[in-house]
This record gives sequence, C-alpha cells and structure tokens, in this order.
Amino acid sequence: MRRSALYVCVLVASLAGEARAFECKLSEQYDYISLAWTKRSIPYGLTTPSVQLDPNLVVRSVNDAFDQWSRPDCTDIRFEFVGDVDKERDDVNKVEFVSGAWDHASDAVALTRTTYGVEDGIIRVATIEVNEATYQFLDASTGCSPDSLTYDITAVLTHEVGHLIGLDHTKFFTRVPSDPTMAPEVAPCEMDKRTIEEDDIEGLCLLYPAGEPPGHCKRIPAQADPYVGNTAFGCSAARGWDSDHGSFMFLALLCALILARKLSPSDNVRRRAPLRRGSSCSTTHSRSSSHTSPSKKL
Repeated sequence: MRRSALYVCVLVASLAGEARAFECKLSEQYDYISLAWTKRSIPYGLTTPSVQLDPNLVVRSVNDAFDQWSRPDCTDIRFEFVGDVDKERDDVNKVEFVSGAWDHASDAVALTRTTYGVEDGIIRVATIEVNEATYQFLDASTGCSPDSLTYDITAVLTHEVGHLIGLDHTKFFTRVPSDPTMAPEVAPCEMDKRTIEEDDIEGLCLLYPAGEPPGHCKRIPAQADPYVGNTAFGCSAARGWDSDHGSFMFLALLCALILARKLSPSDNVRRRAPLRRGSSCSTTHSRSSSHTSPSKKL
C-alpha cells in the first residue's frame, strides 16, 4: 500500500509540472540544471546610451523593468542600480543600446546574453542588448501608432530582465493581454509586458523562493542503477552443515558483507549523476536569448 501511494504522488507531481507555462533556462551541458543566481542582490548598470530616447526615460524604464521582478512577496531577490558602467566590466550586469551593427538575428527587438557555469548553472553575469539599429522605441504611455513598428521600451526591458534571472520563453501563449511577460513576442506599442503575470511570478519564486536556496525547474536524474539490487548475490546453502541455524547465520553474514561493500561511500559517489558545483575556474558558457515584428521576438 505504501508503494502504491508513492507512485500516485509522483504521478500527480509530474502532471502538475507539465501544466505550468513558464520555462527555465537550462545548462547546455546538463539539461536538467537550471540557470540561476546564487546571490539575491544583483547589480546592474547602463553602458552604451540610447540614440533615440531621453536619458532620464532610459533610467526610469530600466529601473521599472528590474523593479517588477522584485515586487512579489514570495521572493527576496533584489536589484541594485549602479549607474553608468564600463562596457568591459564583468562584475555587473549591463543594459546596452546598440545603434550600430547588430550582430544577431535581424528580427530580434532585444536579447540577453548570459554567462554561466555549465556544470553548476550559476549565472556569472548578463548583458541585455536593445536593437536600435533596426527598431524604434518610445514610452508608449505618451502615445504610439501601431503602424509605426515602434516598441515600448519598458515592456521590452521587463521581458529581458526575466531572461537575466534565468527564465526562458513560455511555451503557452495566445497573443492576448493576459499572456505571461515571458511570451516570446511583443507587438508594436504593447505595454502589457510592463508588468509580470501569475505564470512569471511562479517561475520567479520557484527559482528564488524567499529565505530559501535557488530552486530547480527539472528534477535531478535518477541514478543509472540502484545502490541495492533485488537480484540474488549468488549465496546458496552449503551441504554438510549440521545446523540450519548456523547455515542461515553464515549466509546472512556473507550477504551483509556484500551489501556493505555495495553501499560504501566511494561507490555511492561514483554512481551519482554528474551534478556538481564548478570551481572558480570552471568552464563558463555565454548564451543568448533572442526575441523576435509585427509582433517581434523578444
């Protein structure tokens, strides 16, 4: 009965997991490792300025975008604006407006490049790039014509901050105002993505639950083989013993020794899946999350 109850719980949990819409960024080396920050105070600043927007509007829009992701009570992640920063700094996250050559997909309104440890999923630094080489941006709350293929800067940035903290594009969206902010498209003049939706909040608080370590979107894989098998060890009753009890004790001792050997700490470590934290010199990987008009990817 106990085993049956366990199977039911696992099935229900699996079905619930499949029902969610939010997705997490995963390590390209181990696709069960979610990307996340280990710290809860994350600095960010501005590098290359916008050639289209007033500097005060840029600062306000950037700060509003980051602030959206720290508002829910279920998380304690916070963001610290440090002002203008050098483009080469690798200890602070950056927002960059690209008005020259755009080296990414031409239909991408913006993208986020994330550098992380491929073995531990720990995010080291990220850069948000806004494609001013191809598209126009503004504060849509002051007026906007959908025919102009102009995009609300705050909505675009709020989506990109979701990538910066480890969220990927949601799989399920219907192109309506209630779509998650992490839906992969943004329409001209759309302001709905300025605020995060329930699905975005669920993903945020799974990765960064208040007062708890970072969460994972996928389960750690089961070990390749069990520590204790249910097959016989090859123990058999030996002839010539005068006592059935003595024979039983001998076999029990022999099997216990074999079992102890199979459960030795060194063997346990060898059999576990290669989920480990990288050292300070661990391999890192830079990954871009592009979005694409009209509607354009984010």
